[in-house]
Amino acid sequence: MAGGCRAHRGATPGLDAIGCRRGSRGYPRGDIVDVRRVTRYLCDTSGLVAAVCTWHEHHDRTRIELQRRTDAGEELVLAAHSLVETYAVLTRLPGQGRLRIDDAIALIEANWRDTTLVHLTPTETWGALHQARRRSLAGGQMYDVLVAMAALKAGASTILTWNVRHFAAFTDEIRVDAPP
Repeated sequence: MAGGCRAHRGATPGLDAIGCRRGSRGYPRGDIVDVRRVTRYLCDTSGLVAAVCTWHEHHDRTRIELQRRTDAGEELVLAAHSLVETYAVLTRLPGQGRLRIDDAIALIEANWRDTTLVHLTPTETWGALHQARRRSLAGGQMYDVLVAMAALKAGASTILTWNVRHFAAFTDEIRVDAPP
């Protein structure tokens, strides 16, 4: 893979090696886990790209925060459209950062194949459009509305993003944090 974005199969920088996939918590056999008590969080595209691109300015901080949340027993969920948007970003980055199509798919699958994906139904998508209208959000802000609606649908307590201000319209309904 080109551009310093790689999957974690024994390597240092990616989500596989740091255990951010559903079912990777390693509960001892025989323990009963009440999944209703698991705290969920949603990581948006800005966090997903930073997590897998070693050259990204926020790579290390993102990895550390994802690991911290995993260690705390939190479950990562993803908006389906954020996964697609991550692919789009990885395959259209400028210069050496751009990945080949096959490499981008392999990287995404290696890191998030088993992660819960949240998608909006047609009715929920129309609801998101109406939410945008009520909140006077337009243009590219619509994609952030979709992320917020997916997070709320998943029962996530937090959106993890490097674009905190993009979600200002939703802070009364869900916590929005950047990795520390």
